[in-house]
Amino acid sequence: MMIIDDKIFPDFIIAGAQKCGSTSLAKWLDEHPDLVCSNPKEPKYFNSQEVCDANKGFAEFFSSDDLENSKLIFEATQMYMFDRDVAKRIKDVCGAGMKFIFIVKDPVARAVSAYFHTFKYGNDLRDIEDVFNFDGVSLDQIESVERQRVQEAIENGKIIDIDRYSSYEDSLLPFLYVSNSLYRTHLRRFVDLFGENNILVLSLGSAKQNPRKFFDIVCNYIGVKNFVNLPDIDKKHNKTLVPRFMTIPYIRRRVLLIKIARKITGFGVRIGLRSLLFMDKVKAPNHVLEKLEGLLTEEKEWVESLGN
Repeated sequence: MMIIDDKIFPDFIIAGAQKCGSTSLAKWLDEHPDLVCSNPKEPKYFNSQEVCDANKGFAEFFSSDDLENSKLIFEATQMYMFDRDVAKRIKDVCGAGMKFIFIVKDPVARAVSAYFHTFKYGNDLRDIEDVFNFDGVSLDQIESVERQRVQEAIENGKIIDIDRYSSYEDSLLPFLYVSNSLYRTHLRRFVDLFGENNILVLSLGSAKQNPRKFFDIVCNYIGVKNFVNLPDIDKKHNKTLVPRFMTIPYIRRRVLLIKIARKITGFGVRIGLRSLLFMDKVKAPNHVLEKLEGLLTEEKEWVESLGN
């Protein structure tokens, strides 16, 4: 563990990307005998300047046994990657020696998955065609356009319960689906402050193609022995399941009905009706995917080039 001014901090951080397998990666690494993930997995410590200023450290996120057994400790807040202030906060608190792991996947798939992630909670009520209509918008304009649209959607009641995201100082972050898929833009902040040697970028696809090589790379990077028995990478974590009620236009247009349906769904899950209440697979329309493919072609090619 890293100790600064008698405070405990992680040895490394899985800092993203959201909806790319960071939850799975954290659970996989937590199976290693020399590694321990924080509880909760996402303490969001560095998303808040107020929390950083309080400077309590990470001891509360780990058991005393974990801290006493000389294991490497880590956390996995997937929105760190997108928050413009996080890299500097981490450097200010922990210095330039912090190690980071980022895991990425097809940026089109990530953007769509991130949309359905907020859609499933009934927080983003916009139609997917409207959300991903960027005709005539260049890549360097994407973030400003998305921010403006999100703000308008909040004012028009199309994005609700924004307080749900109050743990982020920038509460609009979860709704910037496309600009958050421009991985290299966000990675540049971390490389500039911590150097390339402290940054490991993995593709989710490489874990599936060659699990042994994937985990050997990770273990060598953080300095622990290789896994004897590899984690089960086929087990799904944090899968986006959309409630069936969100596919009913009449309900989606009425915030009160959405809140009632949420409560009914929550009760149904508790009594074992999850499979009846949720859709396992939700896809974006082909014409939406085609436009995103064109917009994110270079980013997609970069992800494919990682190989690992």
